[in-house]
Amino acid sequence: MLKISFLFLLLGGAYLSTAQTVLSKSEALEILMEKNFDLKIADLNTEIADNNTNILNSGYLPTLSANGNINYNIDNSDLVFANGADTTINGAESDGRALNINLNYVLFDGFNRKYSISRNRENLTVSQLDALAKLESVLISFYTTYYGIAEGQKALNSFKQTLELSKERYERTKYGFEYGRNTQLDISNAAVDLNTDSVNYLNAKQSQETLVRTLNLMLGIEPNKKYTVDSVVNISIINDKESMFQSLLTENTEIQLAKSGLKIRQFDHQISRRNLFPTISLNGGYSNGVNNFAPGNFLSSRSNNGITYGASFTWNLFDGGTSTVASQNARININIQETSLKQITQQVIANFENAWSIYQNELFVVETQQNNLQSSQQNFDRTFEKYKLGQVTSLDFRTAQNNLLQAELSLIEAQFSAKIAELTIYQLVGDIQEVEF
Repeated sequence: MLKISFLFLLLGGAYLSTAQTVLSKSEALEILMEKNFDLKIADLNTEIADNNTNILNSGYLPTLSANGNINYNIDNSDLVFANGADTTINGAESDGRALNINLNYVLFDGFNRKYSISRNRENLTVSQLDALAKLESVLISFYTTYYGIAEGQKALNSFKQTLELSKERYERTKYGFEYGRNTQLDISNAAVDLNTDSVNYLNAKQSQETLVRTLNLMLGIEPNKKYTVDSVVNISIINDKESMFQSLLTENTEIQLAKSGLKIRQFDHQISRRNLFPTISLNGGYSNGVNNFAPGNFLSSRSNNGITYGASFTWNLFDGGTSTVASQNARININIQETSLKQITQQVIANFENAWSIYQNELFVVETQQNNLQSSQQNFDRTFEKYKLGQVTSLDFRTAQNNLLQAELSLIEAQFSAKIAELTIYQLVGDIQEVEF
């Protein structure tokens, strides 16, 4: 007779573990929005883009600079005057102090500032869309993982029930052997099935623990924190495909990002033409200086202060062709982005059609698997009763048991697959934040 593996003994009553804290959908979502690392980074990047749109980064404000200096000199001088007299001065001290303040304001720079600030604002839009895309990506991963745990819980319960039935069958087979109704082969078969079910349960439990750690990472919490989740899945029926398709064209984040990218390329083209225009600036300044001269100089000291102002005009008439090439490349980049926009739009439409097809198919699978489960349950109930009366073989019972388990697992998988397909559609049309979780 085969020995019963330690697996079941190790399980003991472990699969009847004490109740754990339930992490509800709303609680998990709240933690995700507060602590997810990717969302935090996306928010910080948006903050940088927002700073770049500030008036302080626009070039529309004047520049003001100041510089000053102080100089001290000690000189030894041999002096000869015009009348022929001469003298020597040793250790003659002199000093000078100066302060200059300069103000400059660009009146016109070939529209460079205008298009640069427009580009910065569009970059902010891109950053906000990037943050939205990251949020949508994080949400769909979060939903998939959360529902994966919920699906695992239901599957784990099915494996547990199967394991309990296999243990009962093993005990019945042993008793039957003692009374001469079963053979040694029957006991061996029951032991093999019990071990198989123990392994299946342990593997499912291991997968469940891995998914929980994955979700913990998303939530930014301690990796080994344990809990159960809400396993209720509500599948919404989406009927208005045309309305969804129109939302797709206007609200899809990838399409919006491509459109913003096109605007940025257009601004880049305008900026590349800045050398076609002159730069006109106003400038002004204030200076103040004091000099104390060494003995022997014509003056003993001098001080001055005054205001300067004026305007400057600069026009780079020819820069060797650099601006021409930059403008040509900018136009090519516009064409590239227009082509990319068309490609992305077509890809998004294809993704939508695929998601819609999968969603419709999963709804049909759910209905079919519900019918299969009902039939499998009825067949198992009849077989189990006959098995207890000795009217069917152990093999017949095992077949019915496996059919019931597979029907349960298939329905569970179909239900959660349908929900993920539904969420994928809402992600594509830009409404995943509003969907019922």
